[in-house]
Amino acid sequence: MRKLSRRTFVRLAGLAAGAGVASSWRAPAVMAGTQKISVRLAHFFPTANPLHQAAVKLAEVAAKKSDGVLDIQVFPAGQLGDDKAQFEQVRLGGVQMAIGSSGILAQTIAAYDIFEAPYLFDDEKHFAKVIRSPIREELSERLIKAAGVRTPSLGFGGFRNVFTKKRVAALADLKGMRIRTPEIPVYVETFRALGASPTPLPYLEVYLALQQGTIDGAENPLSSGTDQKWPEVAKFVALTRHQATGQSYQVNERWYQSLAADLRKVIDESCIESADFLAVQMVERDAKFEATLKGMSVTISAPDLEPFRKAVQDVPKKFEAKWGPGVYDKIRSMK
Repeated sequence: MRKLSRRTFVRLAGLAAGAGVASSWRAPAVMAGTQKISVRLAHFFPTANPLHQAAVKLAEVAAKKSDGVLDIQVFPAGQLGDDKAQFEQVRLGGVQMAIGSSGILAQTIAAYDIFEAPYLFDDEKHFAKVIRSPIREELSERLIKAAGVRTPSLGFGGFRNVFTKKRVAALADLKGMRIRTPEIPVYVETFRALGASPTPLPYLEVYLALQQGTIDGAENPLSSGTDQKWPEVAKFVALTRHQATGQSYQVNERWYQSLAADLRKVIDESCIESADFLAVQMVERDAKFEATLKGMSVTISAPDLEPFRKAVQDVPKKFEAKWGPGVYDKIRSMK
C-alpha cells in the first residue's frame, strides 16, 4: 500500500475529528502556544439561561488563559442532543465537553446524587467549597474509571422551592399534597418525609398536570418554574429551599489527557471559574424571579425551615450505602 504523506494524514485526521468520528487514535500532547485547538462544548439549556452564559464564560476564560490556543465553541439549546445524549457523546469523544445535570452522572456513579440531598448546602459559598474538595475529586476519579469522563467542577443551579395550588405556610400544610418530583429516589424520599405524596412526572408535563389538578404542586428553582409558566396555574410559592440543583461540567478523559499539562490546568481552572460565575448568576436570577412572581399575583410564603430540616434528617441514612459512610456529614461540616 502506498504510504500517506504527512500532509494527507493530517488532513484526513482533521476530517474525521470534524465529523465527530470516534476513534482509537490518541492525539499527541499539544503544548500551549503551538497551535489552535478547536473544542466542542454542548449543553441543552436555552440561550437566555445563566447556564448558557456560564458556558460562554468558560470559553472566554479558557481562551484567555491559553493565549488563544483553546478555541471552545458552544453548542446551546440541545443542538447536539439532550442531557443523556450529551453525556454519551462526551463519553465516546464525539464532543469534548458538556454541561449537564449532576443527576445524569448518578446513572453511572450512583453516589453523585448526594448533591441532591435535602438541606445539604447552606448557600452557594458552601457549594463552592465542596466542589474544590477531595469529595468531588474522588467522585470524578470514579467516573473516569467507569465512563472515561471527568468532572473538573460542579455548578450551583439554585435552591428548589415549592409551587402549589394552595398556600403552604408551614410543614403541616404539605401533608398529603401531591407534589411532582423528578423520578429520582432521593427526591421521592425527601417529599415522603415532608408528609407530601411525591408524584414523579416528566418535567414538561407539569404545567398540564397542575392545570388539570392531577397534582397539587411541583418543586424547582424559582426561575425554572417561572420559565415553565407554572405561576399561571399554581398561585402559591413556599420558599422551602429544600434541595440545591446541581449541574455538571463533563470532559472526555482521553482528549483531556492528550493535552499538555498547562492546557489541562487551563481546562480545570476555567470550569471552576465558570461554576463560580454561574453561582452568582443563579442567586441574582432567583432574587429577580421572586419579584417577578409577586408581580404575577403569586403569594409567596417563607415558612420556618427548622421543622422541614428535622423532618428529613433520617433521609440521608437511607442512601449512606451508596454515598459512602459519613460523606453527607463531611459535606455539611464544610460550611
